[in-house]
Amino acid sequence: MKERRFYFSQSRMRMFMLLTLGLSIFLFAIIYYEYTETGSIDFFILAVSVLLLFLSVVFRKKMNAGPVVVMNGNGIDFLGTAPKFGFVSWDEIKGAVLFKTEKQIFVGFLLENEDEFMEKYNGISLELMKLNQRMGNPVVNISYNNLKDKEEFIVVLQEFNVDIYEAS
Repeated sequence: MKERRFYFSQSRMRMFMLLTLGLSIFLFAIIYYEYTETGSIDFFILAVSVLLLFLSVVFRKKMNAGPVVVMNGNGIDFLGTAPKFGFVSWDEIKGAVLFKTEKQIFVGFLLENEDEFMEKYNGISLELMKLNQRMGNPVVNISYNNLKDKEEFIVVLQEFNVDIYEAS
């Protein structure tokens, strides 16, 4: 079957970036004026400029990062997710479940053996998978809200014979 690539929504990423930028400047201003005797506006402007430069470089890199998920006849390659799941073969996937955490919807992938799958990982990736497991969620999941082509993502999963369930 043909390879399919899925990307994060650019408009959602921009909204997230603006929110992060605004919050960063606001928090920096509070900390700066709380801990300095003389509120030198020159230093504040310089610090905010450096922050803006840093965030613009990081965000520009994220905006041009390429696909976050690639599906082909062998399985799914998770490229732009945290934790970095990497490649998961269709043989390892029993199905997928749509579940909601707070206001965020995720597509979780039900694996044949989650513990065996997790043995391949360490560090922060393993800790994030364990956290998913403790919360009662599949260890492998991706944000459904942030996908550019949400409906197509589900359709393509079904084309690859992945059963889709909804969490109750």
